[in-house]
Amino acid sequence: MSSYGERLLKARKKKELTRVELGKLCGITGRTIQNYELGHVTPNRIDVSQRLADVLDISVDYLIYGEKEETELTEEDKKEILAHASALFAGGKLSDEEQLAFIYELQTLYMKARQIIKDREDEQ
Repeated sequence: MSSYGERLLKARKKKELTRVELGKLCGITGRTIQNYELGHVTPNRIDVSQRLADVLDISVDYLIYGEKEETELTEEDKKEILAHASALFAGGKLSDEEQLAFIYELQTLYMKARQIIKDREDEQ
């Protein structure tokens, strides 16, 4: 199975971006991208991986875990979740910013849960 850095490199090359270009689009340096690709470090914050995945048009699950795209929420899934979430707020409407934050946090929780499950399976 490929590493985070190998998947990042492959996706960056597919988009025909340099490390510096990708870094600028994600708000980090080209040197940081290089360190990720070489496997020296990985992002310690999920939002960095999310920005990289967004720019590279890949799922964050694929980037982090090497899993296929099916684990990513579809736009229809997001709309349905947001419709149910609005009911939690006494029928009030969430702003676009609140909707994005809600979906982002939901995806973050999902990824953490998947990692916990994977860690438990690895222990057995």
